[in-house]
Amino acid sequence: MFQLTSDQIRNNISSLPQEFSVDILDIPGYELVLSCTHAPSKLDAIIAIHSLDLGPSLGGIRYFSYKHRQEALHDALRLSKAMTYKSATAGVGIGGGKSVIIGKPEDKTPALLHAFAEFVNVLEGRYIAAKDVGMTEKDLHIVEEKTPYVVGLDKPHSSGNPSHFTAWGVYIGMRSLWKKITGSTSLQGASIAIQGLGSVGWLIAERLFWEGADLLVNDIDPGKMELASLHFGASIVSEKSIATTKCDIFCPAALGAVLSSKNIPFLDAKLIAGAANNPLTDSQDAEMLEERGIIYAPDYVINAGGLFNVVTELDSSGYCPVKARERTSHLSPSLVSIFDSSRKKRISMLSAAKSLAEYRLQYNIGRRQERIDFHKRTIL
Repeated sequence: MFQLTSDQIRNNISSLPQEFSVDILDIPGYELVLSCTHAPSKLDAIIAIHSLDLGPSLGGIRYFSYKHRQEALHDALRLSKAMTYKSATAGVGIGGGKSVIIGKPEDKTPALLHAFAEFVNVLEGRYIAAKDVGMTEKDLHIVEEKTPYVVGLDKPHSSGNPSHFTAWGVYIGMRSLWKKITGSTSLQGASIAIQGLGSVGWLIAERLFWEGADLLVNDIDPGKMELASLHFGASIVSEKSIATTKCDIFCPAALGAVLSSKNIPFLDAKLIAGAANNPLTDSQDAEMLEERGIIYAPDYVINAGGLFNVVTELDSSGYCPVKARERTSHLSPSLVSIFDSSRKKRISMLSAAKSLAEYRLQYNIGRRQERIDFHKRTIL
């Protein structure tokens, strides 16, 4: 139901204005990867669809000044695959996709975003776009002017900014795993290091402050760290030291690949639980953490609150924040179940979560049964 044939894809590409140049990249293990340039607007973008087994793919648009195109492709591939596992584990009837736009901040114009939207239209809803690093809500509204395949907009009948749901999911997941590790039902007095005080990291810090946690923070913006110190009594830690500073819980909430074989031997925490996508440089890093007795909450499980929120927008009954909140709250028992499975099988939580996701993908568990009517949805 959700796949496009090669002929359909090529016909859709050929229908684009001649200024567009779109290539189909042959990437083993991926449903479809498209590369697009549009010289008049300076668009240089990649859409990667890892899987359509359970439904149309969904993933954010990442706008970033990559050093080279191979780096951008690598980002799109790893993030789209992570979305497949996140969606399968969450059971929301969605596949894994991601898009990246290569560009400097000053090059992000309405013309570029409109060109990107036309690129998205080629896939006829098999890729659904949302906000990610480098994109603002205003940018997303500009994209929507040319394509209906967008979620997470700040308007009636849409789910809006998912940050509150992502932060809530991380918070309740962190609390439930802390209880499994220590027996304590509260994070009061726990020392928690937060890397990144963006829209999600700040909300996590705020919740943890009111619970009585002792916060250590770092952000690329010195002003945000000063505000965290002022409002939360947080201790400021250097960028170089934040991941390895002594704490009970390390919460990566910025960009990925912050933990690797180089710094894991120096970690001094009991639990890694954060909002960042792909905080591990390599999946084998989870095994290294396990060997050191450090529990790693799989990123695509604990940070799925934002996904629950935007997917609720695609329900036939329309968006409902209460339903989105209830779905996000299910993160807690899901994480506990994965934790218990990992202890029983003596494997890392990442391995346990991966096994669950692959089982659901293999047997199409949670597959979406109905096609989404995007055009009807946009005129509600």
